[in-house]
Amino acid sequence: MRNGLMLRCLSDSISTVPPNARKAMGRALQQVKMPCREDVIGLAERLTPIEMAMVNLDAKLDLALEHRSAAPTPRKAPLLGRVLRGGYG
Repeated sequence: MRNGLMLRCLSDSISTVPPNARKAMGRALQQVKMPCREDVIGLAERLTPIEMAMVNLDAKLDLALEHRSAAPTPRKAPLLGRVLRGGYG
């Protein structure tokens, strides 16, 4: 909760930075091989669909496992046992 408040304050303060200062900061970050705000936003936009796909896949897997565990197990003897006992055919 504390981190969320800090991020919100940081985001609010960044949005009030004049465009010239933002460009200068972007150039400075580029020189030291650090990502700028736009880089981080772009990465987040590309990772969000992957994260959502993983969440959906996890939900489908959970559903399949629940369905599988709820299904009754067959009580028939294996085929070889039925043949040996004469119960096949």
